[in-house]
Amino acid sequence: MSTVKAAVMAAKAGNTFDYSVLPEAISTDLRAGADRIRSLVKPSVGDIIAIGQELQIAKGKLEHGRFGEWIVAEFCMSARSAENYMRAAALAADKNEIVSDLPLTTLYLLAAPSTPNQVRDKIIARFQGGEVIPVEAVKRMVCEAKEAAREAQEEEKEKRHQASLHPSSRRRRQRRLERAEEQRRQREEAREQAESAANEMVQLLEERLGADLPRFLELHLIMQTGHVWLDTVVTRLRSGKP
Repeated sequence: MSTVKAAVMAAKAGNTFDYSVLPEAISTDLRAGADRIRSLVKPSVGDIIAIGQELQIAKGKLEHGRFGEWIVAEFCMSARSAENYMRAAALAADKNEIVSDLPLTTLYLLAAPSTPNQVRDKIIARFQGGEVIPVEAVKRMVCEAKEAAREAQEEEKEKRHQASLHPSSRRRRQRRLERAEEQRRQREEAREQAESAANEMVQLLEERLGADLPRFLELHLIMQTGHVWLDTVVTRLRSGKP
């Protein structure tokens, strides 16, 4: 939503902020800041950064809890949107020249607190080098970095847990892990064998049944509807019973 639309909504809703409880100088600064934010009507990266800077200044002038009241009264702005603006401004603090040229989605991705610093710096360095990185590629890089960070945390957590165990408990845990890994390997092997068998069965049916294959599939579907499975047919064939 543009700042103009937000201001209109605020006016219609009758939202007002009580400036009378503030010192005159701060009240004047906040009113001027609100006017400057409302004047930034284009959804450009530069405007996003400018709004974030104004919000940072305003937040620094207000007591705890009053900032949320102010952004709602003046702009009908959510706390989450305000945080997005301020994070974008913080990211641009020492990199404004390159950050101002980024696509908006990329800016928010890089400014998000969940984005690891290492990948953020790497992506910005590539932009600074003149490389054009599509938004989807940035998303993929951020996701991969988050997953790598999560795995590293899990590995470190497991190491600390292992170190805290008594040697006998550690050995028992290791054996459980090995059994679980063996069971996983066996399941994967069984799945691969079943997939191979299914492919071979399809080939045999196509070769042997030929034009009768559609009728076979139709009969199979009828059997399943009546809860009679293919293994029943195989059993009857092996026993020689009709």
